[in-house]
Amino acid sequence: MDIEKTDLDHQFEQLIEKQDIGGLLAFIKTLSPALSVIAQKNPLIYLTWFYNLLEVVESRRYNLSIEYITETRIKLLDFVEHLQDYQTDDLQVLNLLGLAFDMIISYHEGIFSIEEKLHYYELALHCFTKGQKLDPTRVKFTRDATNMLKSMATLYHTQQNMAKVTERFELGRVIFSKAYENEKNFDINFYWGHFLIEYARLTDVSMAKEVLKDAERKLLLAKELIDDKYQWPYLSLANIALMSGDKDKCLNILKEYKSVISPTFYKEIIDDLLTNEDFIEVRYDLSILIN
Repeated sequence: MDIEKTDLDHQFEQLIEKQDIGGLLAFIKTLSPALSVIAQKNPLIYLTWFYNLLEVVESRRYNLSIEYITETRIKLLDFVEHLQDYQTDDLQVLNLLGLAFDMIISYHEGIFSIEEKLHYYELALHCFTKGQKLDPTRVKFTRDATNMLKSMATLYHTQQNMAKVTERFELGRVIFSKAYENEKNFDINFYWGHFLIEYARLTDVSMAKEVLKDAERKLLLAKELIDDKYQWPYLSLANIALMSGDKDKCLNILKEYKSVISPTFYKEIIDDLLTNEDFIEVRYDLSILIN
């Protein structure tokens, strides 16, 4: 995404270099009118400045005031609102747009309503699915698109809108199936399996059993597609077994995991599981495994 630098960029860079937070605050308060003139020729100036402001807020180098952070949050929302209808086939821009629509939700947590969150997730989803359509070999678009669907399903679940929960997860299955040579790709099957675990967690009990079987199939396939035993999805497979009501199978999977990794790493893994709510049912058994 090539956008020619302007006097605004130079002013901003000088204020950053001086760490002049007061000057930066005054600068961003007057930024929108200046950008609106440039945006008449190139609306992507808003995307550039979204990431310019975001970089400062997310950096730990600056002692930012609450007023500055609040003003930045307002500007970030203003910039993404100007980009909602922007259309492009540029893969880099689609990725950056999608991430911006996703991030604006986290920056307005506790402020946005569920409907507003769903709106921006939908915009992000559009960018990522379009990116996948243009380049189905790029795993990131598939992963990010299905992450948006998972987030949307979670929100619908809080409203007990189970039809929408199912709709979002089933659309995710379709998106995964469109990934290039998905049956041969470790990452796709790994993400797909975890996506289905969340589906099972949020769906009706009557559907969960079949969804978990599908999740297990994807993760077992992922296991076959990579030689690095440290990346084998043992923990997820153990979780599936436990969610399916098979405690013995869960523990057997964890015992097998113990035989393929170092004792030190295994102890770290089990220590983490001891505080993991998903494994509370086998907490006592876990403590025995590391002794």
